[in-house]
Amino acid sequence: MGLAVADATTMATAAASVAVANGGVARIADAVLLSQRARTVMRQNMFFSIAYNAIGLSLAVAGTIPPVVAVLAMTASSLSVVLNATRLSSSPADKQTA
Repeated sequence: MGLAVADATTMATAAASVAVANGGVARIADAVLLSQRARTVMRQNMFFSIAYNAIGLSLAVAGTIPPVVAVLAMTASSLSVVLNATRLSSSPADKQTA
C-alpha cells in the first residue's frame, strides 16, 4: 500500500494507493479505520444477502411462497445492503473532528 500526503510530488501522489489531502499524517489512522469498517460492512452484506436470497429462492422453488414474494424478498435484500453500507458515511472520525 502506497501513501502520499498533499505536499508530495505529483508522481508520488499518483502512484499512491491513498492520498491524504488535508490533515497530513494524522488522517492516516482515519483511513485505516474506515477501511476496516468497510471490510466489516462488506462481509455483513455478503453473508446476509446470500443467506436471505438462498432462503427466498428455496422457498419459491419448493412452492411454499409465490415467486412474486421471492422477488420482493430479493428487492428487500438489495435495499438492506444499501442501507447497511450507508453506515459508512457517518464515520466516528468525522464526528470527532466536527
